[in-house]
Amino acid sequence: MPLLDATVRRRFAELAEKAERLAALSERADSGAGTIPAAPFYAWVTNVQNLLARTFGQEGLHYRNFVRLANRFTSDESEFASCRAVFLAAREDYEGGYLFNVRAAAKAEALADLLAQAKALLAAGAPAVCTGSPSRRSLAPQASRRPLG
Repeated sequence: MPLLDATVRRRFAELAEKAERLAALSERADSGAGTIPAAPFYAWVTNVQNLLARTFGQEGLHYRNFVRLANRFTSDESEFASCRAVFLAAREDYEGGYLFNVRAAAKAEALADLLAQAKALLAAGAPAVCTGSPSRRSLAPQASRRPLG
């Protein structure tokens, strides 16, 4: 997991730098409004969408907001700024450790408690028996993903 985390953090940093370079490409029209070239914008968007989908899932708020804003892009600098803001919020949430699923965290905590109780019973000489549907319901999904041995 540490290798994956380092890879995700590195990719966030690379894409933040790419966004800086993209912002520097902004051209001012006579009206004073800035425009962003479409081709490099869409390359950056594709990279960011891939990262957000893999990190937060396609149902995640960061991904959905980013896609919604990117789909509205018409080369206006403010539209790029909005996409960039969502990207930076995603990076902040990831790097701040704010990605968690409350249900999964509660299940993991309950499983950790159950395993601690089992270890204590085994240490006290109790036979290794798993009974009761709550125990089976808690352990079965874990056992199917993580074989013993």
